Amino acid sequence: MSKSIVEIKGFDELVRKIKTLPDKAKRKEIIKILRRSAQTTVKVARQEAPKSDKRHTLKGGKEIQPGNTRKSIGVQVARKAKNPMIVVRPKSSGKYDGFYARAFVIFGHNVYRTGFKRNRRGNRRFNARGKKSSIPANPFMNRAQQKTEGKVNKDALISTEKYIQKLIDRL
Repeated sequence: MSKSIVEIKGFDELVRKIKTLPDKAKRKEIIKILRRSAQTTVKVARQEAPKSDKRHTLKGGKEIQPGNTRKSIGVQVARKAKNPMIVVRPKSSGKYDGFYARAFVIFGHNVYRTGFKRNRRGNRRFNARGKKSSIPANPFMNRAQQKTEGKVNKDALISTEKYIQKLIDRL
């Protein structure tokens, strides 16, 4: 059984008031609270994210600017989830596209020699022959999660407390 480390004043009153709301309103209010509490993880993840010295060009001609990964890290709401849930990760939408970080930086990848045709069905022994070099994995999101351990720091706790009090007054 887990012990509560932090106690928020008025939380029981808020829970009672939220339970009286309709389902859509409950979900909306809980997601607002979750977003505020996840900001500490977002800050640490942005610090942990690697930053290149030069820009990269993908096959289609799209350019990835240095620092793009850091700017793309944010909070996304899991819309299809039954319970309100959020995820902190590099986003693949908007101005800063974090696709490159999610696909290649976190897990690492191989660099193949020019003209080599890979077997995309997953024949790794065959593909290893055309490998020129290997870019190692950089699991910066795991390091950020381990540093914060999913906990809320004191600054976020204070702002969340103020927000909860505002919610109690409004409801």
